[in-house]
Amino acid sequence: MTRRHLGRLGIALLALLGFPSTGHASIWDFIWTLSGPQMMGFPVHCEYDLENRKTECREFDRRFVGQLKARQERRVWLSIDTGPYFSTGKNSENIDFEAFRTWMVVVEPMVEIRSLTSPGGNFMLHHGLFGASYDVLFGPDFDTFDKMGLKFRPVGVTIYKKINASFTMRWYPHGFTSDEFGIGPRLPNRDRDSETVYGFNIGVLW
Repeated sequence: MTRRHLGRLGIALLALLGFPSTGHASIWDFIWTLSGPQMMGFPVHCEYDLENRKTECREFDRRFVGQLKARQERRVWLSIDTGPYFSTGKNSENIDFEAFRTWMVVVEPMVEIRSLTSPGGNFMLHHGLFGASYDVLFGPDFDTFDKMGLKFRPVGVTIYKKINASFTMRWYPHGFTSDEFGIGPRLPNRDRDSETVYGFNIGVLW
């Protein structure tokens, strides 16, 4: 990575660590519609309770920092995901993208809200109203580059207070193109169309 990318990423990670004190993590996050390599990751997930000003963080859905009330007892919170992603080896647009040849590190804050809780709290719906995504992509076949976009979670569910799943959308004003991954001549950013990327994540608290 270049110093510029490392500097931006370092600032974002310091902001994450600066929260006052855990949340419901994503053991597995899958991004399947990227115009480039399909990506999979295992992010660290933190949640900050905006009312009580406390934080909780999980990795592989195991809490290692703080402790919050269950989502069923909170209305609004700030979530932050960060961590590495890697290419799965699935081809895209007739281009052969090899597994583990493309890597990505993300920092993604998002404001989320609980909309529905069943009697007894065994089923809950929540939504990511507004978020951001800062991504740094690197690998042996292309120069490191970064992307900024918006992130939304149209719907997420928590079942029996342990199983979490959600559908995500990321919108990039300058989308991904094959030249960024070392295929063909490099294009200026202004020539890249916007792109919406869809994903899915799932976790089991323990």
